[in-house]
Amino acid sequence: MYLLPKQSYGKPVVSRAVNAWVDIQAPAETVFRFLTEDEFLVTWWSTRCVSDPRPGGIVTFEWDGENAMTGEALYRELEWPRRVVLQWTSAQGEPVVSDGSDQRGMRWLPLNIYEIWPLGDGFCRLELHDYGVATDAKYTALYEATCEGWYQSLTRLKKAVEKRTRV
Repeated sequence: MYLLPKQSYGKPVVSRAVNAWVDIQAPAETVFRFLTEDEFLVTWWSTRCVSDPRPGGIVTFEWDGENAMTGEALYRELEWPRRVVLQWTSAQGEPVVSDGSDQRGMRWLPLNIYEIWPLGDGFCRLELHDYGVATDAKYTALYEATCEGWYQSLTRLKKAVEKRTRV
């Protein structure tokens, strides 16, 4: 797995992007399902979710535990089995504010872009681009926590997909 903390996709400099990739021993179609279908999302991402995987569809998430929270995202793009774009619309049940006044210093609604690339020999590469954390120094710790969170989440995703593929 590789994390590359740099700007990409031509986004304005008011946000940092988390760019990461992981190679997974599974077909792209399987990885796509783990990114869009609730029965698979709960194996690596959230405790519960309801997903309507179509452009304009909503996916809602719930996380239990010490830092219990909820979230909601809109499917902006779905290109089977290569690309998923989520636009986060709420965090902890509250709307995401894109004027810089929320906890992440958003200047626009946050996006998660997933791209899946077949590599051959039964492998594919999942690239993640998470836009949204402001560049102000006061958000550095949040940015670092976001990077660590994605590292853990992508590790769980890889394990869940590969376990399913082996069965």
